[in-house]
Amino acid sequence: MKKKKRKKSLAFTIIIIGLVLLSGAGAAGYIYSVLLNHYKATAENRFYFTSDLLREGPDVPVYDIYYDWASSDDTVPITIELRNSESALNVSSVAISYTVKASGLSGGHAGILPGNTASREAVTLNVPCAAIGQPFEVTVTATADSPYRKTLTGKFVVRPLLSYAMDDNQGSPVARLTITLTGSPEPEKDVLISWGEGAEPDMTNPAVMSASVDLEQNTMRIRLNTASVYELVFFKDDPSVSYSDVTVLGAD
Repeated sequence: MKKKKRKKSLAFTIIIIGLVLLSGAGAAGYIYSVLLNHYKATAENRFYFTSDLLREGPDVPVYDIYYDWASSDDTVPITIELRNSESALNVSSVAISYTVKASGLSGGHAGILPGNTASREAVTLNVPCAAIGQPFEVTVTATADSPYRKTLTGKFVVRPLLSYAMDDNQGSPVARLTITLTGSPEPEKDVLISWGEGAEPDMTNPAVMSASVDLEQNTMRIRLNTASVYELVFFKDDPSVSYSDVTVLGAD
């Protein structure tokens, strides 16, 4: 009688162990299946959203832009490139909807990068000048909205390439024009100076002597060094008035 009970107990124990092993194998199989499906989903939905100038993360890149205020319409164009790839081999398999915005600019730009084919899109935002002739900062963000969310950021410091000012010359026989060119990758810049009736430039100035001057149109085209300051003198017809009818533009 005791032997039978022992046999039943042993059989019951073997059954329990078998069930545990089977349940463990089932759980392992389930976990493997989930991981495999996740890998397949990830592989089928590759997602890359990159830029030439913007980056993801806390280390925001900073760039200097030198711009000719005088020839602008009070806006500065900032151009960035967006991509749906990291390399020729790593290309997004899904289309990416995105928006690009800049601080100080209402609205922005929205677009879509296609999937499966490496694509690049140049986006230009015309940002209003915060202060004409004064440096200011612009933060540009590009955000992937779907199917996944990712934000790229860059900071741009806009600096005046060309600025000018006429001195307070009321009561003086001459008016002094100061032209300032900041440093830039270009060592020289062509400048077009035009003036109205009531004054004539000092033709003995070395800078003026090297310029192309049209006295009928009251203009001169002159090449100036960047990172330099120039002063031009205008002889006034009437010393009692304040003369300021001079315009300085960057020339292409």
